[in-house]
Amino acid sequence: MSAVDVNRVRARQRELGIPESFEWVAETAPTLRAAVEQAGLAVHEHPLMVLGPDVPAPAVPEPADGVVVRTVGPDDPVLPSGAGRSSPDLRRAWHRWRCSRPGGTGRGGARPCR
Repeated sequence: MSAVDVNRVRARQRELGIPESFEWVAETAPTLRAAVEQAGLAVHEHPLMVLGPDVPAPAVPEPADGVVVRTVGPDDPVLPSGAGRSSPDLRRAWHRWRCSRPGGTGRGGARPCR
């Protein structure tokens, strides 16, 4: 990932009329921070939210048809088994979510949306 890549994404975000914004987990994309900063953007760090084992999951609004909302524990098989890898189920879920969003174009190295 480079500043050129970040600027390309920003240009696409402007074309789509969506905010120029990037969110990522530092441990899974360690080079993104430098690329974003080299592109002239400020980075604001925020901790991940984690529920303790004794905290009940909060209520969520009624999900759309076909959407499942659940609490994922640290040993859940849907989680990646190591840094930089993800399960096929997680990749499929990401692809379905990406393609369901306005502007889900399928551009880049990911599978195209159908």
